[in-house]
Amino acid sequence: MTSNKQAQNTAGRLCICLALLVFAAGIGAGIITFIPLLRHLLRSYHDLTMAALTGLMGGSLRALWPWKSQYDPKAGPMENQGIGDYLPYVIGAVVL
Repeated sequence: MTSNKQAQNTAGRLCICLALLVFAAGIGAGIITFIPLLRHLLRSYHDLTMAALTGLMGGSLRALWPWKSQYDPKAGPMENQGIGDYLPYVIGAVVL
């Protein structure tokens, strides 16, 4: 029985290592292809590329906004709260 558990542990570790290897390969491939593409776009179409990147970041704010009224997606849509008491922290983050 111990041999069977050891085989399962070894198989589990191998699966995790394989998943990490695939993940690392994806990171490497993404970096190798994305950086030259972004560099070309910034050199050739700087203003348009910056506008597109700014739009992507601005569009993501609704999903990434840290002050939600509730965090359970099953309870309904997550409504954003106002800045309220956090205003000094937000101003400090913007200034930095």
